[in-house]
Amino acid sequence: MPNSSFARLLLLSVLVAGPAFPQPTSPATAPIPAPVPVREEPYHRVAFENDYVRVIDVYIPPKVSTLYHIHTLPSVVVELTKSTILSEELGQPLPAPKQVEPGQTRYAPYDETPLTHRVTNQGTNVFHVMDIELVKPNTGDGLSAAVEVPGMKMAWERKLVRAYDVYVAAGQSCMVPPGNNAYLLISVSGRSDAFAGFDGRVTQRPLGAGEFLFLPARASVKLTPRAKDDCAYVLLELK
Repeated sequence: MPNSSFARLLLLSVLVAGPAFPQPTSPATAPIPAPVPVREEPYHRVAFENDYVRVIDVYIPPKVSTLYHIHTLPSVVVELTKSTILSEELGQPLPAPKQVEPGQTRYAPYDETPLTHRVTNQGTNVFHVMDIELVKPNTGDGLSAAVEVPGMKMAWERKLVRAYDVYVAAGQSCMVPPGNNAYLLISVSGRSDAFAGFDGRVTQRPLGAGEFLFLPARASVKLTPRAKDDCAYVLLELK
């Protein structure tokens, strides 16, 4: 078992049951309140925060709209459900709805172009997405060489973060080696065990869809699917 200092370095968010939802209001009839910072929007919950990232976990029930809220930090958006959503920018024409799929990711340079919007879940299931704010300032030192291991494919790269798609079939495993950068691992589908290694010690954690694991620099992780599950993940390599 890890000692207490190692345990504090690793965080696993286990979502046994979704958060209690605020009571929905009808955006067509209710007055529009002033926009709030994203962290103060009721459907946006800060699940984890350190010197690298602030993980904002978002659950929006069907047919419900968020408050207008403001994004100002560079962010990575990770979609976790198949959903139909409407993103309305304040003062802009109403856009067309869009469909998102589990595992889709994008980089959002909100530090360069802030966004004030509200999101409506137009589907019939709960919309789950992670908004991962990159809180570490740009000091110009960049990322080390990209990780190249079977099962991992780099999706894109920006100055503060590199995103990988990771797929591990049932009966297989994937080892992410230690490096000079920290990682944030988000499970998209399937059930697996994550064996996190740091300073000669290994911690085993279960990992299900919608959960995440933070690993400090020079930590490794071995991903092993459970039972007959094929597993997909998003791995963010953090500056």
